[in-house]
Amino acid sequence: MALSFTAPRFEVEALEQEINKLSEEEKDRLLSDIYGDDKMIVETSELIAESLAQLHEELRKIDDKETYTRAQQECSDYVNSPEFLLQFLRTEWFDAKKAAQRIVGYWEHKLLSFGEDRTFGPITIDQLEDTDLRVLKESIYLLPKDDNGRVVIHVDRGTYNV
Repeated sequence: MALSFTAPRFEVEALEQEINKLSEEEKDRLLSDIYGDDKMIVETSELIAESLAQLHEELRKIDDKETYTRAQQECSDYVNSPEFLLQFLRTEWFDAKKAAQRIVGYWEHKLLSFGEDRTFGPITIDQLEDTDLRVLKESIYLLPKDDNGRVVIHVDRGTYNV
């Protein structure tokens, strides 16, 4: 826990009273500010279906996608699974064009990071080389959960130069 000598002091009860005076819209905006969510997207089945269709179309439009194309051949069930694709759509706030670019980049990065023999299948901890394990051990830290029970992960990207 960090201490600040410049931050204003307040009573929890007074803060709760102030928050209770806010409208629902103001509370949503406040939570958005606190947690960094600047957009609220409701994932309906229609949005998901439409976004997946748009994503497939955007992927078809990309010319330079050799590794992605190979992934389509080697592990198409995984590459085309909604669970896999939705990760990229959610990251890009359901912008299909950006998600498509991110997917192509993902496969390129995975090939560079893990090589031909490990790119197109699941990677388990026992398949990692000593260098991979060292990077994981020295760069990723699981911190105590926050007050809302969420896992906090710290990644030190400075240790990636192996």
